[in-house]
Amino acid sequence: MVAIALAATSCVEDKGNYEYTELNEVSIDEVEERYNVLSQLDDLVIKPKVTGSLSGEQLDNYEFKWHICNGGVTSNNGAPHTHKVIGHEKDLNWHVDIESGSYSVIYTVSEKNTGIESTFSIPLTVSSPNSKGFLLYGGVNGSSTIGLDMLSMPVNRDTVMIEDVFDNSQLNLTSPRKLFYSGSHYNKDPETSDAIKFYMMTEDETYLMNIGDEFTIASTFSALGKIDCQYDIKRPIRPVDVFPKGGYNMSSNLSNRLRMYMTEDAIFANSFMGLEYYALPANRYSNTATSPLFKFYPDIFFNIPALSNYSATAYIYDTDSDKLVTFSINFGNVEKSVEIEDKPNDAWSFDFKKENRKLVYGESGYSSSGLIYLLVKDSNNGDLFIYTMDRNKNKNLFPIDKNIAEGIENGKFMCFSPARYSLFYAIGNTIYQYDYNIGSQKLIKTALDSEITFLETEYQSGHKSNQLIVATWSDSDKGMIYKYDVNTNPNITEIKLRERDQWPTRLKIKDIEWFNY
Repeated sequence: MVAIALAATSCVEDKGNYEYTELNEVSIDEVEERYNVLSQLDDLVIKPKVTGSLSGEQLDNYEFKWHICNGGVTSNNGAPHTHKVIGHEKDLNWHVDIESGSYSVIYTVSEKNTGIESTFSIPLTVSSPNSKGFLLYGGVNGSSTIGLDMLSMPVNRDTVMIEDVFDNSQLNLTSPRKLFYSGSHYNKDPETSDAIKFYMMTEDETYLMNIGDEFTIASTFSALGKIDCQYDIKRPIRPVDVFPKGGYNMSSNLSNRLRMYMTEDAIFANSFMGLEYYALPANRYSNTATSPLFKFYPDIFFNIPALSNYSATAYIYDTDSDKLVTFSINFGNVEKSVEIEDKPNDAWSFDFKKENRKLVYGESGYSSSGLIYLLVKDSNNGDLFIYTMDRNKNKNLFPIDKNIAEGIENGKFMCFSPARYSLFYAIGNTIYQYDYNIGSQKLIKTALDSEITFLETEYQSGHKSNQLIVATWSDSDKGMIYKYDVNTNPNITEIKLRERDQWPTRLKIKDIEWFNY
């Protein structure tokens, strides 16, 4: 608490009779140096102790007024200076209903008998509760109607569940599918930076979202006109994956130069240092106009650098030829896909056909070595293998013992742990943890109360590689979200529930995305 005193003249000269009248100087204390609140969520409560040099703590002769001055707001892009009256009592208890930014709270104490005003300025920072936390995307109360909620996690504040950060009451959008967030960027000004992108995907459409104190639809992706392709591809054009995404270092971009959109049947990539515009699909092996497009696995793989957020190599899996390929980049333009040469004594080949194998599942893992994880099946005998590759194209292969990895071919929501040699998958209400390191393969099961609808490695919120985030649903008990710690001791295979990190939700979760704007 600090005491705030008004600098004022202590007496007034009466030129008629040369007598002096001493003024009552007002001061306030028991007020914080700065107040920090969340927009639309918090109440701003200030209870100043008001003292007069002549009147002491007597308040009968005072009138009070509180108002907000927006002259210092950083987010209103030069809006006119305005004052908003928020109270007329000695104490303030006001629900914060203004946008995020930096403000001044002006407290005016007026003397009734003289009309003299004493004014005090108190700094106020208003933050958006939607700027940091987990975005939760799913069906409201188990229905097909989409809901977007947030587990808001402001710095030094308790976690709060905020429902309907996107208002779907008028649009009534249905069939939630996936969220894409590119990550933060050094230039956050939406007027000058095209780097930050947040998309919300349904079964029918992909929407570019406005980011701010609330999430609103800016446009459908197809209406943006970013892609003007002469190929006969599925329209309206909409992405099913985006690169770059949040990286190993918090949720920053992995590349400040390359943006890639994977649509339902074409891939487009280009530099976004200038305007985003795409004409040439990259899922072809020649840059001639008649070169056919190949089909692909619906995910972009990338090696996450350990300490850098400026570059990353992207890969795609050609399902027509069963090959893992990368891209040819010419002055920032991605013109075509290119095959990759194997190194001598590689554990596996980029050309999966050489061993008659096909990709079953793949992901980009949060590993300091930038590992890509691939689950692969032998087309001849059904054997399963795990392929890994780091950013230097060093490869490892791990055969899967299906006698140990119970039900793996029926598993859903697969994810790899970057903290140990473990593959996680879900069947019904059970999490399966399969340790795949050669010579120490084992399986443990963890049963939950309800059916699992989401399971992923969770790195970005706490920068820890040994955590899982899980969502469940039942019509009777509704939804739950849990976080688990993965034991990193190679001799102990277990996951442990984080008691403080479990939250009820009204949504049947389809996707969870860490958001840090």
